[in-house]
Amino acid sequence: MRHGRTWALVCMLALVSASAYADRVHLKSGRTLEGEVIDRGDQVEIKLKFGSITVPKDEIASIEPVEDPAETYRKKVAELADDDADGHFQLV
Repeated sequence: MRHGRTWALVCMLALVSASAYADRVHLKSGRTLEGEVIDRGDQVEIKLKFGSITVPKDEIASIEPVEDPAETYRKKVAELADDDADGHFQLV
C-alpha cells in the first residue's frame, strides 16, 4: 500500500507543477490566457507560467475560474478509504 501512496503523490505533484493556474481569461480577440488574475483598476494583470501580461478590461470577454488540480485531488482522495487500493489507482 505504501508504494501506491507514493505513486499517487508523485502524480499529484506532476499535475500541480504542470498546471497551477487559477483562471482562464477569454479575450474578445478569441485568444485565451491561463494564469492568476489580479485586478489593476481598468486593467487586469495575468501572471502566466513564464512572466505576466497586462490587458485592458475592455478587451476581456470573460474570466472563467479554473479549479486547482491539487485541490481537486485532495477532495477526491478524501472520499476514498485508506485501504481502497483500486480507488487510489483509478484516481491517479
